Amino acid sequence: MGTHEASVVEDPTDQVLDGTGEPSCSACPHTWSGHDALGRRFCAATHDHGWDRGCICR
Repeated sequence: MGTHEASVVEDPTDQVLDGTGEPSCSACPHTWSGHDALGRRFCAATHDHGWDRGCICR
């Protein structure tokens, strides 16, 4: 059985800035700094694949 490495976004360069100038996630309504390691991986995969599945913290 093979392994699949998920893309991990450390620098949210494709993210938008919210009203405070803090990067927000392009996959969910939260700020990028509010994501833990699992949240970053989940949202990166959501964004990369174009899925519409909300956020892992729901």
